[in-house]
Amino acid sequence: MGLCMKEKFLKIPSALQKQLLIWFLVGTLSMIILMASCFFMPDWNLIVPCILFAVACLVSGWVLWEKCVYHKYVVIEGTCTGIERFRFHRYIRAIQILSDDHDIEIVAPGAIKYLAIGDAVSVYVAENVPIYETDGRMVICSILAVTKGTIRDNSPQQKQD
Repeated sequence: MGLCMKEKFLKIPSALQKQLLIWFLVGTLSMIILMASCFFMPDWNLIVPCILFAVACLVSGWVLWEKCVYHKYVVIEGTCTGIERFRFHRYIRAIQILSDDHDIEIVAPGAIKYLAIGDAVSVYVAENVPIYETDGRMVICSILAVTKGTIRDNSPQQKQD
């Protein structure tokens, strides 16, 4: 018997839930803007980009939903060993992680800003993402989500009697 969408959503890790909400909310907002522009200013120069943007967001959200529901992702947990920032030090360009004696570099880790060397990191990666090797380090250029801390840190601890 199948689960309802709410139950499926609640079984997804919180980092991926956040990504799903962002994709679907941005897609829905662009659909609202599309309907308003069709009603108030029926101009094709505004309608076509809104249609394309809405479709891209909703399709990306649906693809992420399918990956999450069918567990087509891998979680990499490790310790941050290096951080490479952009020129003005606000956003992170790449992070290096030590996970099970593997040195991994995550390029463009997304919205994570507050990370320090030595922090535990969990990275969600699609199963079929290409992994490159450079200078003895595995390099991943496409991720689904990244969080500070490990999954074991976020899970409720069971009481032992």
